[in-house]
Amino acid sequence: MNIAWLKADFLFPLDSGSKTRSFNLLRHLCRSHDVTYLGFTPFEREQAEAALAECAARQILLRRPQPVTRGMAFYLRVAANLLSSHPYFARRNRSGVLREKAGSLIADHRCDVLVCDSLDMTLNVDFTWSAAKVLFHPSIETSLWQQRYETASGRIRRSYFNFETKRMAAFESEMCNRFDLVIAASEQDRDELMRNFHVMSPIEVIPTGVDCDYFRPAGRSTTVPKRLMFSGSMDLLSNIDQLLWFAAEIYPLIRRRHPDVSLDIVGRSPTTELRALEKADRSIRVTGWVPDIRTLLQQADVYIVPLRVPGGVRVKLYEAMASRRPVVSTSYGADGLQVAAGRDIVLADSAREFAEAVCALLDDPGRKEAIAEQGYRTVNERCDWSVSATKFAEVLTRVAAGRR
Repeated sequence: MNIAWLKADFLFPLDSGSKTRSFNLLRHLCRSHDVTYLGFTPFEREQAEAALAECAARQILLRRPQPVTRGMAFYLRVAANLLSSHPYFARRNRSGVLREKAGSLIADHRCDVLVCDSLDMTLNVDFTWSAAKVLFHPSIETSLWQQRYETASGRIRRSYFNFETKRMAAFESEMCNRFDLVIAASEQDRDELMRNFHVMSPIEVIPTGVDCDYFRPAGRSTTVPKRLMFSGSMDLLSNIDQLLWFAAEIYPLIRRRHPDVSLDIVGRSPTTELRALEKADRSIRVTGWVPDIRTLLQQADVYIVPLRVPGGVRVKLYEAMASRRPVVSTSYGADGLQVAAGRDIVLADSAREFAEAVCALLDDPGRKEAIAEQGYRTVNERCDWSVSATKFAEVLTRVAAGRR
């Protein structure tokens, strides 16, 4: 099968859940299928093509600097886009050149199915193309904008986020209904798309996975007693929110019972607010981006996911389980994942319940080890990327056959 894969963010570095998910699916798909990757890159062509060699037979890349998300020029572009019917996050990725190259690929019969990786690249799809068109939709964008609106301060910011949330909802509904198939990350996302966005296109659910071989612990244990860990993209509002909540309402409760506890916050682009946590409390360490997260995962005594809103890819939870780390998460943090509460992970939703769950594991090494071991078995048996990629290929084959 010939697959064209359209993506805005260059895959490397693998510093977000969405990049990690796309990379691993592509890496498995290209072993049995002919994959062409189309997108943008901030790097020189030779460097970019070498990086993508493992996950695509060929690449069609346009050089573009990393998008700027602050400064006067950025705000002027955002203001100008208020007159458009399309959200800024999609309009900024619209490229006539990329659209033309994708069209040529299809016209030359070198594409059976086109995968549009996320909503932000949909304006580069011509829905008259003969190839089957699939929207890979790992998270509901309107929910993220709704959260921005609810947490924004200042009349101008709140007005803009409210406007963009409504525009995003209309755009998300329209685009999902134009594709031959939508691939969602969870049953919850599928149900919300059908219920709140009136999506009539077929929706398949393909869960998140993990590279079990990559994260499998090797050698002697390097666990640091009572070290907690959280990882993720630190410029995402949902991650900022959960960490500030954890630091303000949960961490002090844990420290009352375990004064020697510590916390690692690991991930790209930590905000000023998150950096301030490190300055205010010497037991908290904010590392920023690290090239290999496995060392820090192996040092973690308990991995935490205090997520307070729905949505997202949630690769990090599986990565912790594959590293044989015990996980304490809110229900939102485990939404759509193939885990059993109380067996594979521990679920707790209020601040007091979350603190108690963490303390209970720190107090009971046997229970902590049992959760870690069962979670490790579960992801190795059911959640490896090879399982998700096999289903992904089956779905693409079926939708491509339906267009012939």
